[in-house]
Amino acid sequence: MKTLHQFVFGFLSILILISCAASKSIPNQFKTKLPENVTYSVGFESLWYDLGQETASLKSLSKYEPSEKLIAQYGLKRLDDKKKTVVVTGYLEVSSDFDANAIGLMGGQITSLSKNIVSFTCPIVRLPELLQVKGINNIELPTRIIIRKPITKNN
Repeated sequence: MKTLHQFVFGFLSILILISCAASKSIPNQFKTKLPENVTYSVGFESLWYDLGQETASLKSLSKYEPSEKLIAQYGLKRLDDKKKTVVVTGYLEVSSDFDANAIGLMGGQITSLSKNIVSFTCPIVRLPELLQVKGINNIELPTRIIIRKPITKNN
């Protein structure tokens, strides 16, 4: 009987902790400067600036949803229309002390492409946290490639 009470108490404690973590406010850090220990592509810096402009009046990003303009301009993706989770994808150049687990804990995913290059997917509201992950040297956003037909001379 005592074991059952301990189990129920432990289970309820875990549920309370999970619900508190889920409702945690995400502070708006898009207003801050990009950390100087990482280099960024022009596209990433532009996204950061635009996010800072769009979220300037927000204290918390918990319910933030990027505008359709930003989603289209930067190739952001919606994971689920009901949850309204929007993610950004890109590439990271990492060092040997890169902490891949930290990205998973913030709801992101990584795929190793080579020894020091990984692709990432991260919820847009967690992007400031991504920049704090140890071992990231460079961040790039994907760019569209336009395939053009070769020019031929008509004789």
